[in-house]
Amino acid sequence: MIRLGGWCWYDADISNQLDPDKCGKWMYFFDDQAFAMRICEKAILENVCCKCKCTDMQTTGSSTGVLCFYLNGDDIDAHHKVIQFMINND
Repeated sequence: MIRLGGWCWYDADISNQLDPDKCGKWMYFFDDQAFAMRICEKAILENVCCKCKCTDMQTTGSSTGVLCFYLNGDDIDAHHKVIQFMINND
């Protein structure tokens, strides 16, 4: 995890699989920083996505944040994986 610009970034070794012309994200809004950080770590460890981030509420001073799972827009299997991960983790 890297803290940068108000975000906590999580990256897999295969993050270069994202195509800048096709990359998009699924978002989850939260108010529990510890939960968001655990979910980001878990998503990377379980290969749900190759890159994700969550708001660094400590740095931004926010009471809420957003978690983003990045994937290519045309990767249908990846969308299914992220959706199922979100369902499985409430």
